[in-house]
Amino acid sequence: NWAVVTPGGSGTISIVDLGQPASQGTGERIPDVVATLTLTTSIRGVAINTQTNQALLTDPNNSNLAVFNVLDDSVGAISYDQAEVAAAVNPLTNQGVVLNNLGNVASVFDLQTNALLGTVAVGDDPEAIAIDPTTNTAVVANKGGNSVSIFSLGPIRTFEMTELSPRVTLSSQN
Repeated sequence: NWAVVTPGGSGTISIVDLGQPASQGTGERIPDVVATLTLTTSIRGVAINTQTNQALLTDPNNSNLAVFNVLDDSVGAISYDQAEVAAAVNPLTNQGVVLNNLGNVASVFDLQTNALLGTVAVGDDPEAIAIDPTTNTAVVANKGGNSVSIFSLGPIRTFEMTELSPRVTLSSQN
C-alpha cells in the first residue's frame, strides 16, 4: 500500500507507505513518508515497483527517465527521448513502460538492465497507462481520438529449477 504524492508544480515527490499499523488507541492508520525526492517541476508520470522498491519517473521536458531507489534514495537515469508523459511497471517481470505523446508510442524497458526492449505504436496523444501484472498486458488511454490501445508485453517467464547444488542427501539415524 504505497502512494506517490506530487504536490502540483513543487518539484518534490514523496513516497508514502500507507500500510503502517494503527497508532495505539486511535484505530487510524498513520501514513509514513519513506522517501522524498526533489526533481524538476514538470514530472508527470510515476510508477512504483513494490518488489524492487524503485520508482520510474517521466518528465516530458527532459530526455532522461529517472529511476529512484526508495531504499537508499539514489537516483539513476535512463537516457531516452523527450516527451514521456506517463509510466507503469509490472512488478512480476520488472518491466517498465513509458508513453511518448509526441511520437504516439509506448516504450518498454527492462528495469533490471535499463535496456530498451522495444516500442509499440499506440493511438494519438497517449495520456495514461496501466499494466495487468498477471497477464502482462498494457492498457493505454489515448486522449486524441478518445481511444484505448491494448498490447501484450510478452509471456510471463516461468521459473524452473535447472540444478540443485550442492547435492544433499538427508538420512535419518535411529
